[in-house]
Amino acid sequence: MHAGARPPPLGRDHDRPGPRLRRPRLRRREVRRLLGTTVHRHDHPVRPRSGHGAAGQACPLLLRAVRPVRTGGGLLGRGSARGVRRCRGAHTRRVRAWHRGPDPAPAGARAAGHRGDRRYPRGQHLPRRAAAVAVVPAAPRPGRGGLPDAVARLLPLRLVDAVRRRHFRRPGPAGRAPGAGRSADSRHGRWRERGGALNGRVAIVGGGHNGLVAAALLARSGRDVVLFEARPELGGLASTRELIPGHRVDAGSHDLGMFRRSVMEELELAGHGLELIEAPAVAAVPATADSSAVVLWPEVGRTVEGLGGVSRRDAAAWPGFVFELAERAATLEPLLSRPLELADIGGLLIAPEVLRALSSPLEESLRERFENRSLLAGLCGVALPATGLGPRANGTGWPLLFHCALGGSDRLAPVVRAQGGAGALASALATSAAASGAEIRTGVAVSRILVDSGRVAGVQLADGERIEAGAVISTATPSVTFLELLGASVLEPRFVRRLLNVKYRGAAARLALSLDGLPAFRGLERPALTGRIVLAEQPDDIERAADAAKYRRLPDRPWIEAALPTTLDPSLAPAGRHLLLATVHHLPFDLDGGWDAGGPELLARVAAELERWAPGIGGLVREHALLLPTDFEADYGATAGGLHHGEMNPSQSLWLRPTASAWAGEPLPASGLWLGGAGCHPGGGLTGLPGTIAAVSLLRG
Repeated sequence: MHAGARPPPLGRDHDRPGPRLRRPRLRRREVRRLLGTTVHRHDHPVRPRSGHGAAGQACPLLLRAVRPVRTGGGLLGRGSARGVRRCRGAHTRRVRAWHRGPDPAPAGARAAGHRGDRRYPRGQHLPRRAAAVAVVPAAPRPGRGGLPDAVARLLPLRLVDAVRRRHFRRPGPAGRAPGAGRSADSRHGRWRERGGALNGRVAIVGGGHNGLVAAALLARSGRDVVLFEARPELGGLASTRELIPGHRVDAGSHDLGMFRRSVMEELELAGHGLELIEAPAVAAVPATADSSAVVLWPEVGRTVEGLGGVSRRDAAAWPGFVFELAERAATLEPLLSRPLELADIGGLLIAPEVLRALSSPLEESLRERFENRSLLAGLCGVALPATGLGPRANGTGWPLLFHCALGGSDRLAPVVRAQGGAGALASALATSAAASGAEIRTGVAVSRILVDSGRVAGVQLADGERIEAGAVISTATPSVTFLELLGASVLEPRFVRRLLNVKYRGAAARLALSLDGLPAFRGLERPALTGRIVLAEQPDDIERAADAAKYRRLPDRPWIEAALPTTLDPSLAPAGRHLLLATVHHLPFDLDGGWDAGGPELLARVAAELERWAPGIGGLVREHALLLPTDFEADYGATAGGLHHGEMNPSQSLWLRPTASAWAGEPLPASGLWLGGAGCHPGGGLTGLPGTIAAVSLLRG
């Protein structure tokens, strides 16, 4: 600008202010901007909304581009710098006033602004609850597979002709259902975009109970489904094998008390041969020389009657404990039965007891109510199997709450067996899926999930055959799914670090014993032997077993969860025989010295512990079979021998556990890839929920 009327220096071609200049030129002492008005943002963009205005208003953000890194040639993907002004050869002169254009922008049009020709076609604001950040994709790493971000492309956000209506969960005008009156193509546009063709093939990796649930639900919805299972039989950890001649042994999970009854009814599993048997008892702790026997029944009154002879204080506190546990379980159950949403976190914030269960030690909260050591050990034995955690660890109140929320919110979760073993559940699910049109291929291993331009294209089998599919549901552990099947070459470094930080502690071993008769556990009658038999005198026994696993050692006295399934289903063993399943929890997968030498040692310690609780049981044993943690990984794909595909603690639950289509709020690396195994929300156990949520999420797109 010009501060006075003095003449400009010699040799400078500056504008001279005159007394009667035309409108576009500067008048004396007039100040004008050199460039057009720029679009500013707030001091810091906030992700949910602007925070500087009322809800529902636009949030001004700084829009940034996403481009791959190039070596050489300027900054991140930018071309050569443009001149500040187009003044022929006068760029070396100092700054002077710059004239506006002759005609202002018409009303309603967007301001041109600086470099207006490089802006997006419409709108200067992103939709609400959006945050624009600068993203620099990682450079490709060595290895076979598609290169990440090999082609520069815009973010998948429609700014041109974007749909402004939101029909999701909102009633349409005049009572019309959302989407009514539209064609199928437009109504399912999101499915077409994310998962392939509208009726494209869905490939499911893994024939465990979750994979079978997803296959059956998708097939009943009209999808073209093909399921691949590497083992000759279906069921995974819910399979039943003849480990001992003439005996049907459940290899992994065998309690169906948490399996969703709504899924059973929808898939008509009873009509496909599934028959359930509910055990009279929930859990029992035998008596020892220093402790009395305790039995937990589904009925509150029956449990109170039994506790009356052990501790009057505990008997009086039991009804209130079950009532409060039911209230907390009722708050949590909806979050475990459907896909998680960010708004669901509000339900936990108003439930302080749920938050306490997520952070406090289980033993600490139980001792506030109860005093009997056997009762405390029994409740810890219900909550902590396959977790790898001792009752004094923070957050161990969560597994008990999880167990009760999925088993029934009005009482402790009952023990439910399938007639013929857990494999009967897998057989009924496979029959239901096949009846709906699903293709099931056993003995076929998937070696790779195919990805093309960031989207799932199918799977490649171990023999080299390629199966095209618009969507893939993997029920393997997260580590196997992403690092082995998808490949680390297509993953971001941050995602790989997150995978490597997943804890798989909680390895277990299973000992199956063929007995000539029913063993005599001290203080327990036959009805009490139908549920879980917790072989621990006090919570300290479980804590010591967990401590030994931390140092890669075998515990001196292993913590055993025993079961006698033949008390409910005699068909599992030959006539006159009984089958005892002893599951040893809290074992180290990477045992010091290896499992070749540790297996016989573990067998000897378990036999001694069983003899201590049931004197004379050694004389009843006729045959035995032992499954070690390494067997669970090699035969069933359970990473590090963990039966839950990942430790069940608060740091790996709810929003911190992978969901069907995202992890920690971020989408999965490949579009069209879904997770449906125990390693994703809500977690492990025979629930069928991970497979159900994966199928529902895929159908919703």
